[in-house]
Amino acid sequence: MSSRNFDETQVLQHVAPQTATATVTPTGQDLSGYDELDVELNVGTMSATTTLDVKVQKSATVGGTYEDVTGAAFPQITTANDVAVRVGGVKLNDKDKPFYRALCTIASGTPSVPLAVVFHLNKGPKAFRTRTVPSFVVLSKP
Repeated sequence: MSSRNFDETQVLQHVAPQTATATVTPTGQDLSGYDELDVELNVGTMSATTTLDVKVQKSATVGGTYEDVTGAAFPQITTANDVAVRVGGVKLNDKDKPFYRALCTIASGTPSVPLAVVFHLNKGPKAFRTRTVPSFVVLSKP
């Protein structure tokens, strides 16, 4: 991910590898003290007609009301583009809302979605201020 040129990085398993059959609403993670979050989304072969929407949300408290982070959503995943690793970055500049999660909304009659979400947390050096955070894109496909 983006571990170069950072003072400290940490990898956090946010959504454990699983085959989800309904929306996955993980517990928010306290990211206080970090400057940037890179979200890695791994998706396997989904059942027919299934869709997956993944977006990053933030809150003031772990059990509080979560709001969407502007621009921090992956394009909708369907069976046509399912097997891939995707990555996106979020600058953590809202110190009043340090709890973040990746909400995975699954829709279909009988969904089956192999997925996992990994958070890569970064604390930046002085050069960090000029680094461009990656958009939410496909990183690799088999």
